Amino acid sequence: MALEKFCWLILILFFGTIVFINSPKDFTDLGGDSAQYIILAESIAKGLGFKAINLPSAPFFYHFPPLFPLILSFIIYFFGRNFYLMHILISFLGLSGLFFFYLLFKKYIGKKSIFLTLLLATNLVFILYSSFYILSDIPYLFLSGFTLYFLFLYINKKNVISKEALFFVLSLILSYFTRYIALTLFFASIFALYFLDTSGRKWKKIIFVSLSFLIPFLIWQIIASLFSPSAVSNYSKQFFLIDPYRPYLGTITEHPQAIFTRFIKGVNYYYSLLPKAFGVVFIKRGTLWNELLSFVFLSLILSGIWVSIRTRQKYCFFYYFFLYLFLIILWPFREGLRFLLPVLPFFYFYLFKGVEKIFQKRVIFLSFFFILFFINLITLSRISSFKNLSPPLKNFILIHQWIKKNLPDKGIIISRKPTVTYLLTQHKSIIYPFSSPEEIWKKIKREKAKYIIIDEFSYQSYYYLLPAIYKYRKNLKLLYRIGNTGIVEVIKK
Repeated sequence: MALEKFCWLILILFFGTIVFINSPKDFTDLGGDSAQYIILAESIAKGLGFKAINLPSAPFFYHFPPLFPLILSFIIYFFGRNFYLMHILISFLGLSGLFFFYLLFKKYIGKKSIFLTLLLATNLVFILYSSFYILSDIPYLFLSGFTLYFLFLYINKKNVISKEALFFVLSLILSYFTRYIALTLFFASIFALYFLDTSGRKWKKIIFVSLSFLIPFLIWQIIASLFSPSAVSNYSKQFFLIDPYRPYLGTITEHPQAIFTRFIKGVNYYYSLLPKAFGVVFIKRGTLWNELLSFVFLSLILSGIWVSIRTRQKYCFFYYFFLYLFLIILWPFREGLRFLLPVLPFFYFYLFKGVEKIFQKRVIFLSFFFILFFINLITLSRISSFKNLSPPLKNFILIHQWIKKNLPDKGIIISRKPTVTYLLTQHKSIIYPFSSPEEIWKKIKREKAKYIIIDEFSYQSYYYLLPAIYKYRKNLKLLYRIGNTGIVEVIKK
């Protein structure tokens, strides 16, 4: 017990130091989603409701769940755009999430769970998303860990309604309103109750959980349908496109074989990311070493899963782990390690079980995890390199600084990252369609856009925007340029 407390003390001090050093005080994430969360939070803080005020019509925004923006809105209301406080909030939720996964794993492997917690706490992916990004991934990781821990307690309770049941259901609902992918958590919980509950009341529990979750779920769908009828269908439209960035390829309903191709590509994609997920970031994807390490990690994880199944060890997170992986493999967007973060604890758990089975000698077993821990520390020593923006991204920020100082007119801007453009300039901003020059120009005319940012970091701009700029160059006027990034004004429509 004393050793566990000492490990937690070291963990908290280490994690706090890393977060303090790594959390930026300015906005530097140009992915787009972070900006959108902050914009939605500002809309709530201003009393405007859950709206994308960065868009010309400021529509109700169903695309992101409302809980994380709502939490951020309290910071914005009292402290304004204090990005550092937002990072501190996320890091606190990250640390809290570690605690609940520790409690959950302790139920299955005892005191050894502290090893998994230490590995998670020093994992590069976990550290980056706990400190560098303002995204819902860490809040969701915290809530999913909380949910699964109380699912374990609920499965082992005889009562249908208890404090464990209420905590479980509440956190399940909050998980969904943080990330929609928590639908996998809901279905997995139903499976877990059906297969693992031995109280004789599993059907009553299933009905209670289903009603408790589905009522707020349906209410949210109704609200979205009333305020933004097309929003709910956007997810299905994205899913059925063969490639959202190349919509001209059509849909998987038109080419059914594409779903199998997507599945195979998805498996290969996440398989190749396994070394990076465990901290081995200094080996490039596609190399022989990366393939070898991917094979080693996958073999150990599968061994852990096989041992668990063969020995009939029943884990409440088993169904969630596979449902979540199945969905992200089939999802058309690839977000790298970000999508693996919610199930990273289970990768470590099954890796632990596989290593424990294969290397039964305690010295070899501990040596393996010390090696992983050492790799994490080496990786974290190079973390600053991840914060250095490339020249194209720096130019993108600099062009926005020029816009804010020199373009007081609130004309609509066409941008590859419209949420970032609004956040940095307060100009309403929209993205161009991934289509022909004619379709792009039609949208510019239809939306009455006044400016266009030409970036140099996006291949979509190269394939779609630049041909439109070239074709309609006589209708445009260059206002400012830095490197190959520039802003042009639409002078004739």
